[in-house]
Amino acid sequence: MNRIFLLLFVFTSLVFAQENVKVGARLGTGFNIYFWRSYLSSHTNDALGMSYDAGLAFGFPILKGFSFTPELNFTYRNIQSSNSYGYDDRELKYYAEIEESRTEYLLGVPLLFEFRPNISGFFYMAIGAQLEFLFVSKLTLKNLDDDISTSIGRKHTDRNFFDLGFIPFAFGYVIKERARIDHKIVVTRTGENSRDYSARFDFGITYYFKH
Repeated sequence: MNRIFLLLFVFTSLVFAQENVKVGARLGTGFNIYFWRSYLSSHTNDALGMSYDAGLAFGFPILKGFSFTPELNFTYRNIQSSNSYGYDDRELKYYAEIEESRTEYLLGVPLLFEFRPNISGFFYMAIGAQLEFLFVSKLTLKNLDDDISTSIGRKHTDRNFFDLGFIPFAFGYVIKERARIDHKIVVTRTGENSRDYSARFDFGITYYFKH
């Protein structure tokens, strides 16, 4: 993890030394839909939650109307799902409604290629990849019948340190010369199991203080 922060420091220092590179601050929020393998069973469950981003946005011009626009976002997200679990045999029957809640902190790195159909216009589109480096992932199980919660550590075994995703579509509008809003769809694999993945609908606003 220390190496990642060192690389980020070196990268941002080099970027600030360039004259034709844009650097800005970005805030964002996202609505998340998760499909994961439950901690208590082998079934795949769906879950919903919100995420919040704060970080930096960059702009590297390549050609007129075409740029490389990566971001470094520190992200907090919380996702929840509720399911019924239990067993039934001849002597004993037991069922309970269990809520699974995951709280995660991570570094998200969207690698976007931006295209403006009209160079002098306000609308742009983008496509790219998403890298995610997970710092903390905490799973909490809560029995909704008796209101008892159990935490499964700061990191549980079904989460990877590194996740790779795809941004099939993104677009935005330039509000002023230094300010813009953006929307993007991010699809990411979120665990060791191939059935664990997420789809996020993201909204953000960026202000370039180096333009």
